[in-house]
Amino acid sequence: MSRLPGVPYWRLSGFYFAHFATVGALVPYIGLYYKHLGFSAAQIGELNGMLIIGRVVAPLLWGWLADHSGKRMPVVQITALLAAVSFAPFLWLDGYRALMVIMMCFGFFWSASLPQFEAVTLNHLGAHIHAYTQIRLWGSIAFIVMVILLGRVFEQHSITLLPGTLLALMVSTWLIGLITPEHAARHPPQERGPLKEVLMSTTILALFVTCVLLQVSYGPYYNFYSIYLEEHGYARTVIGGLWALGVACPSCWASTVCAGYCCSV
Repeated sequence: MSRLPGVPYWRLSGFYFAHFATVGALVPYIGLYYKHLGFSAAQIGELNGMLIIGRVVAPLLWGWLADHSGKRMPVVQITALLAAVSFAPFLWLDGYRALMVIMMCFGFFWSASLPQFEAVTLNHLGAHIHAYTQIRLWGSIAFIVMVILLGRVFEQHSITLLPGTLLALMVSTWLIGLITPEHAARHPPQERGPLKEVLMSTTILALFVTCVLLQVSYGPYYNFYSIYLEEHGYARTVIGGLWALGVACPSCWASTVCAGYCCSV
């Protein structure tokens, strides 16, 4: 990264590390935590569904605000802080309706920071866009480390440690966001056609169909994979290892492709 002067490599990488460490704690283990609280499969699906509702609205709203203000890092910093604040009651509340409200509010703020931070990263890189994978890779490393580590922790101790772990990771994400500098970019004016024509174009329709199919497949996987494994006798250490394997395989493939590309250049 010495070839990229002015790029805050470790601060950008650190944010991805903290953010996806949070993902590595939340996605594989929140279902097991809900099961520990005694919720049914339907209730677990509904609680996780509240997290997704925030993702539907938040990126549009916060993206609009960032575009009109010209500042993305304040949006990242504010939403990262509010995500931690809105999640904090999770530490002492365990009622179904209370958790529904908490997860909906948390999802609204938590899903807003990453899209804006991606734009900041790309703005910092400028013409060196090929270096993005070297920064984003730390997110995959964090996920792998976290799922393996927490699998061992939850097997030896208790899944009740999950809420405190998540809150600590969210606070670390916010703190790293505070020290990451802004890098605004001016976008050239673009011609805008009618919205209906854009939405009905073949390319956009294909994108929508692909995204829908991906989300449909992720639903059962994210929500119930860990529960399924535990009910079939897998230890939580093994569950964490299997989640890590699922991330490590495509990451290794991507690294191989990138290495091949660099060698060819």
